[in-house]
Amino acid sequence: MANLSLALLLIIVLLLAAHFLEIKKTHRRHD
Repeated sequence: MANLSLALLLIIVLLLAAHFLEIKKTHRRHD
């Protein structure tokens, strides 16, 4: 169970990071 929670947390972090990078890229593109 611990491994499953850790994996889920890792996936969430990766998704947030990808979303943040996408927004940053879009902002830079807009500028």
